[in-house]
Amino acid sequence: MKITSVIILILLLTTCLFGDYARNLELAQRYIALDKYDDARVILEKLAEEKPDDARAQNMLKQVYRATKDSKALLAIIEKELAQNPKDPEIWADAGQLYLSQGEAKKAIEAYDKALKLDPQNYGLVMKVFLAYRAWGYYDEAISVLTTARKGSDDPALFAMEIASLHEIGGDWESAADEYGRYLNKYPDRFREVEDRMNEVSADTTQLAALEKAVEKLQEAGVQGDRIDRLQSRLQIRQNKYMDAAKS
Repeated sequence: MKITSVIILILLLTTCLFGDYARNLELAQRYIALDKYDDARVILEKLAEEKPDDARAQNMLKQVYRATKDSKALLAIIEKELAQNPKDPEIWADAGQLYLSQGEAKKAIEAYDKALKLDPQNYGLVMKVFLAYRAWGYYDEAISVLTTARKGSDDPALFAMEIASLHEIGGDWESAADEYGRYLNKYPDRFREVEDRMNEVSADTTQLAALEKAVEKLQEAGVQGDRIDRLQSRLQIRQNKYMDAAKS
């Protein structure tokens, strides 16, 4: 009888404790829904101490840290997850993003490299890394990510316009033209898209010359037609090359 009573008491205590935990987790969720992240944080950090392996509480805590921009606290969770799941590319990518936000470029590049080596054909992951690099101004790294992914595919036009956009930022219109050529070889009816990109430039004399060379490069690659001829003519007129424009 005594043993039975003890078992019942233990079960009741366990139920109470679990009930409190579940209620607190639900309360934290409500605070998050109301954007009361500081209140949610207090609850979730206590719950994380009680059950450090509870994935739901950990994910909610990460949500709170992201909302409050506490990169240091968020990184501590991510690094713990990496120790437990070293072959998860998404966690490596999350770590890379946090390292970038803290100015730790070397660690970020290492983390992103590991993520992409683990899942090189995951183009969603590739774009995630590309966008992070682009947002933080790491254009060479962003280009490298996309060109590496393209080498592993059978599509020579893969990510062509994304790569071109980075060359445009750097004013490297000849390299951008290489990417336009790839794109137009696959989508010959989309010259308007390329034309719009080149027409949007408020170019100085040097940039106009580079744009004209880019057009010539496209023509040499086999891109022909009235539209590209008119684009070439407009660029020449903007450079006061009226005789050349008349020929175009």
